[in-house]
Amino acid sequence: MLSTTMAFPKQDNTIILWRDKGSDDYPVNCMSLKELCTQLMYACLIKLRVGDMHNQSLGLIFL
Repeated sequence: MLSTTMAFPKQDNTIILWRDKGSDDYPVNCMSLKELCTQLMYACLIKLRVGDMHNQSLGLIFL
């Protein structure tokens, strides 16, 4: 069983670490849970907006 601190990480905790290909001499990139959620929200909003514009250009109406 996970402890509550592991099951529910704080929003400012680093949850993703990566290094860009070919950037071995540069520092490791990191992203917090809050940053990940923000990026995901923006991606979903853009996807919805683009989908809506595409549907409108086709003359489709969804109720």
